[in-house]
Amino acid sequence: MEYTELADYPLPTGQLSTWEFTDDASQWSEDERSLSINHEDHLREVLRAKKNNAEQGLPSVSEDWIGGAFVIHQPLITDAFREALTTWFSRHEAYRTTAVANDHDEATTSFTRYTLGSTAVDVSRNDFGVYHDDQLLRHEIHRHFAQHVNGIGWPHVTVATIEPEASETEASQGEARESETAQADADHGHTPQEFTVIFAADHAVMDTYTQLFTIAELRELYAAAVDKREPTLPPAGSYVDFCAGERAVTESASARERAVEEWKEFLTTSADGHLAPPVFPLPIRSGAEAESATPADQHRAQHSISQWLLNEKDISELGKRAKANGGSTKSALLTALKLALTELSPVSSARYIMPMHTRHEPKYMLSAGWFVGLMPVDDPLNGASSFTEAFSDTVQATKRHRDLSVYPYAAVSDALHINEPPRFVISYVDTRFVPGAGTWGDHDRVLRSSVMSDDDIYIWLNRTGEGLNVSMRYPNNAQAEESIAAFLSRFAAIIHSVVTTGDYAAAVPVRA
Repeated sequence: MEYTELADYPLPTGQLSTWEFTDDASQWSEDERSLSINHEDHLREVLRAKKNNAEQGLPSVSEDWIGGAFVIHQPLITDAFREALTTWFSRHEAYRTTAVANDHDEATTSFTRYTLGSTAVDVSRNDFGVYHDDQLLRHEIHRHFAQHVNGIGWPHVTVATIEPEASETEASQGEARESETAQADADHGHTPQEFTVIFAADHAVMDTYTQLFTIAELRELYAAAVDKREPTLPPAGSYVDFCAGERAVTESASARERAVEEWKEFLTTSADGHLAPPVFPLPIRSGAEAESATPADQHRAQHSISQWLLNEKDISELGKRAKANGGSTKSALLTALKLALTELSPVSSARYIMPMHTRHEPKYMLSAGWFVGLMPVDDPLNGASSFTEAFSDTVQATKRHRDLSVYPYAAVSDALHINEPPRFVISYVDTRFVPGAGTWGDHDRVLRSSVMSDDDIYIWLNRTGEGLNVSMRYPNNAQAEESIAAFLSRFAAIIHSVVTTGDYAAAVPVRA
């Protein structure tokens, strides 16, 4: 399982169709349940970006979504897939809710939530035609997602499918067959034996775990619709209910004071008390690039990469060594990351922001939504000259502020008057136990849209059933490319050394 941009996904060619979600307008009702702090902050950012684009004469639409792509190894039957999608929306209230701004001040506006009933959504199929060029097909999907996925305006989810063209043999078999399946798809003239599904959603209603379990969920919903049976899926709680509970956390004065104080300490960057999120410590712009930077640089698409660094045998060995030393695979990888950063840059601590899931109640484990909090990590080297010496500090550093993730970072930013978003973010996800993980193939993948930024560095460490995948996005310039290549090379060397020898000796003198 990889986490990449759609541009890096191996799209098949064939018949492109999109599936439009339509509402029964009479079933929208005002919903008193609060938006989460994250959702509200996200929508204000959407409004702010829309206003800025208008002022600069840029298009009002922007590509900003997350989603996935996977293969269903059955023929595409229109009515069955429509049923699967309507059941999907019925199952997740997050997909049937939206928010309307109460005024036009993007900085301070409040929002009113509206929600649809569970049976108020219908689905229609729109055929775009057959594409023989995968780049043209990719462009059409990019365009469709950019126009139909956003935080303001329902629906916040869209789906596309690609049916491969059948061979002459398959086509003749499809014409001769008189089965119910062939009759259902007679309008296509043939019945390919598989199809690709690509889905995209606004981040307000989808997080990484939603991306991952959606693959098995939609496969089961489709299989059940084809077989005319009830889907065998456990119940999923409502993200809308969760949002109201998350909002309540911020109303606790003691929780707010503690969260704000600890984040303030972490974000203080100088003796004068200036607050700013941590940044990647290696240079990401040359001196000349920094001097010539313009606001337009913020509208340059970032570069994206995905690499497999360890196979299953080696990542398992790394996990065993970590456990023997009182830690986990996650802490082993973050220790290696700390050593790589402190060897290659003039810092003595790895400082970054880490996303943490907030699905702490069982009823939300398979709920669609944005169950994500952030925690600060300040992992000091403390004079360590080897992996073994550095390991225990990393274990402690990644536990120290873990409970802060339940307090929304957007509320902290507001309290501290910080306008700058997180710049250096490291995420770790173990996908092995996600429902359906055992059936993922080479063409099953979670996706993200491209991002415009000349500052951000995001690293995703993905522990999968196949090994360790590292995905990154970073500024699209020569200096950043050089720094990222050096970092990945050193990071890979450290973890391979630990796997093969049990330790790693620092390659350069390190600072206490």
